[in-house]
Amino acid sequence: MSHPSSAASAGWYPDPAGGPFERWWNGAEWSGASRPFGVAGARDFAPAPVLPAVPAQVVIPAAVSPYASAPVATSGYGAAYSPRPVGVWRSPVDNRPWVRGMGDAIKVVFAKYAAFDGRAGRPEYWYWTLVNAIIVVGALVALLIPVVGIVIYLALIVWAIGVIVPNLAVTVRRLRDGGFHWAWLFLSFVPLGSIALIVMCALPSKHP
Repeated sequence: MSHPSSAASAGWYPDPAGGPFERWWNGAEWSGASRPFGVAGARDFAPAPVLPAVPAQVVIPAAVSPYASAPVATSGYGAAYSPRPVGVWRSPVDNRPWVRGMGDAIKVVFAKYAAFDGRAGRPEYWYWTLVNAIIVVGALVALLIPVVGIVIYLALIVWAIGVIVPNLAVTVRRLRDGGFHWAWLFLSFVPLGSIALIVMCALPSKHP
């Protein structure tokens, strides 16, 4: 896909700001409308597009309106949502960040410490789960060290209490992204329900 030239028509082009997104060029300038790159086949790990340069000068044909509006998608990521209640527990917002590893997951989860709205892709959820697993296993091993084990034990308790809310929040966002209601979270209180919850959180994202 070529980037907009000085007389390019309105359309979707790779976002000059970077990331796995396309931005709407309205025929005169870059608009605020964007969508994930390659909507028809979007995946959690969609490859980043080649970044175009922002046109230094724009020549607008007299017969063409310089303010063409971005079309409203009817399906796929970035699609228009039908009217429905918007709130903490049921949100149409698709605000999944681009998570590439454990570092990104830690930053995103703590940035959304108590954010139960929006959605969380599989990388965000599972990298964060991996971080928790590494911390717990490492702490359990460190408990075998005399004296230091007591400090590690107290630190593990503080960590467990501190991540209760972000763990719940990211799970709610992941369930919503997988097409499930947040109330399925209570499966964890049912025998073998945790296994079903793990499977649900492992499923791919679903279009709204």
